[in-house]
Amino acid sequence: MDQIKKAIDRAKASAAVAAPSARWQPVPSHDPRPEPRQQPAGPAAQALSISQAQLEHSRIVAHLPGNAVSMSFDLLRTRILQFMWSKGLSTLVVTSPTASCGKTVTSINLAFSMARLVGGHTVLVDLDLRKPQVANYLGISPGLDIFSVLRGKSTLADALVTLDVAGPRLSVLPTLTAANRPSEMVASKEIKDLVKSLTAEFEKNIVIFDMPPLLFADDLISFLPIADAVLLVAAANQTTEDELAECLRMIPEEKLAGVVLTKSDEKQRSAYYGYT
Repeated sequence: MDQIKKAIDRAKASAAVAAPSARWQPVPSHDPRPEPRQQPAGPAAQALSISQAQLEHSRIVAHLPGNAVSMSFDLLRTRILQFMWSKGLSTLVVTSPTASCGKTVTSINLAFSMARLVGGHTVLVDLDLRKPQVANYLGISPGLDIFSVLRGKSTLADALVTLDVAGPRLSVLPTLTAANRPSEMVASKEIKDLVKSLTAEFEKNIVIFDMPPLLFADDLISFLPIADAVLLVAAANQTTEDELAECLRMIPEEKLAGVVLTKSDEKQRSAYYGYT
């Protein structure tokens, strides 16, 4: 963890790409965002039940307020929303330097935490077209997915899923199989149109994209021009200083929403996730 902090401090000192300030103001009790143009319950046609045992196995806890781990994600939610609301942003990419850093677990828990806020709507999109895992982590098998929309076989409204544990303020757009040409797909006009549709449908709310590791493929680089913000998930005792520094160089400073530290040895003292 010391190496990761040193890498971030070095990036800040060199005025290259630095993590945003940790001095955040609390989220106001009154939500300043305008109401969405469409009620959150309307767009999603599929309402699915999720096994609590499955969620526990996948380390999905943010739908349960009050415990230490859930509170850590609520803190992350507060900081992310402050960063995005202050800039009028609506799309957030969650990525990591390499595989197995916990980016998908972070994406799902962050989406669940945001869904507990009254007056807003969150959409979680599995845009890891190389190794999609959101549906597997949730234990769901919907009939439609992102490719149904991209290929014109279904509408976006039909492909969106709501979950019984999260309620109507969260919609999920899953990916059920890997793409043959993921880089080309991410850079396609169809993806750009999908992002426009999602942000238009849920004006002034948050769309979270779970994407492949940044140093594994060029998918995120292709997607960056249409992404508002990026959350980088690093793993203690796994992510190296060089890997983190390289990611910080690749992400534009104005789009870096923060760095999350997972798998920390200090988790008993600082809950499950740290935030830098």
